[in-house]
Amino acid sequence: MKPTPKEAAAMAAHVYGDKKDNILIGGWRVSQRDFGSNVQLEDKASGFKSQVYERVVDGKVTEYAYATAGTEDLAKDGVADVAQPLGASSQYSLSAANATEISKQLGDTELTYTGHSLGGGLAALNSNLTRREAITFNAAGVGAATKFLNGKNNSDMKGWFGGFTATFRTEGLINAYIMKTDPLNIAQDKSLLMPDVNGKRHTVWPTSASSVYNGHSMDNMLKEFGINPKKYAK
Repeated sequence: MKPTPKEAAAMAAHVYGDKKDNILIGGWRVSQRDFGSNVQLEDKASGFKSQVYERVVDGKVTEYAYATAGTEDLAKDGVADVAQPLGASSQYSLSAANATEISKQLGDTELTYTGHSLGGGLAALNSNLTRREAITFNAAGVGAATKFLNGKNNSDMKGWFGGFTATFRTEGLINAYIMKTDPLNIAQDKSLLMPDVNGKRHTVWPTSASSVYNGHSMDNMLKEFGINPKKYAK
């Protein structure tokens, strides 16, 4: 069993830190498992923020999800969005290291990645490096240089070969949900310099005025999945 798009959207919103825990649905909660010092969920210097979630069924943990936050602080994350096509973003490196360690510890247990905006790009790279599924929302595209450098430096891959492997891997494990009015993906689709979103595209059509005028917002994405963000605001 894997998270539904609606469940993943709730986690991709919750990881920002401005939503109450009861926005999580389907038996999901913030994970109580300790993954050790090799997993750094937050880095204030770069603006990186992430969280591990677990689904509980009949009192037992059945699977996990690793969510990465997106462009919450433009002064910090905006730099990462620009630097990423050149492979220079520290957020991508930290996210990749976390995902590799979490995936290794979980072994055969189900693990899915999710995130919005920059966080969606982080989730896509995590999927690429660990061969686990990802569900992304209005994601930033991951460029070839980022794939190569993180593959090359990944602890589970082998140098230059790992870099080339990550660069040319297929992206069938990634499902990308994109609001039709999302300015980021509109720009990515038109630009020769910005990488396109990764994975299989699923278009989300706006049904409210706010989604039309602010198609990148995670709150508006929540609305399209039937979740009222105001109800869960802290």
